[in-house]
Amino acid sequence: MLWLLISYPVTADPHYIRDTLYVPLRAQPAENADFIEKALPSGTEVTIVDSNPINGYVLTRLPDGTEGYILLQYLVDQPIARERLESLSSELDSLKSELEQARLNQADQRSELNKAEQLTTSHLESLKLAGDENTLLSAELERMTQLSQPAQDREDKYAALQQQFEDLTREMAQLQAKVDQSNTEQQQQWFMIGAGTILFGILLGFWMARKLYQGKITGSWS
Repeated sequence: MLWLLISYPVTADPHYIRDTLYVPLRAQPAENADFIEKALPSGTEVTIVDSNPINGYVLTRLPDGTEGYILLQYLVDQPIARERLESLSSELDSLKSELEQARLNQADQRSELNKAEQLTTSHLESLKLAGDENTLLSAELERMTQLSQPAQDREDKYAALQQQFEDLTREMAQLQAKVDQSNTEQQQQWFMIGAGTILFGILLGFWMARKLYQGKITGSWS
């Protein structure tokens, strides 16, 4: 079977056994040729190895690599209706599954969106409450500032008076020291005056006594 070793141009596009047929795969392009496969079911995919028909047969290759001749009239270039229907049914099931999954995802997303909206609303309410509290705190701070101002003024006045008191106390101490010093000096002066007076009296008494004594002596001599 040297013809099996001959290389033929292979068409790239797959072909299929026509619908509702069982087609034999023959070893030669003739009706009385031996069967390689007695009955290929419809929908079987084959590749045309040589697209030039011989007695209406073309050389084909099965997916497992087996080659043989099939009548060209039994081949079509599109999958048969049954396989297309099965493929479409499979695609439809897949689409249904994807749609159901999309619905579930949409439901989950809607749930997450609702949660996000609730959380946003809660945050907005919290921000509003925080803003109200901030306003109240600002008002309270202003009031406390106003109340603390007189107290601060009083503290400043007290500090000034305290300083004045300390200054006056210091001045009084200085004056008292001067008075004490002056009194001491006056006492010393009066002491000196008194001592001088006493000394003068003593000297005067002594002088007068001497005079009297001298007078007596003179009289007695006369």
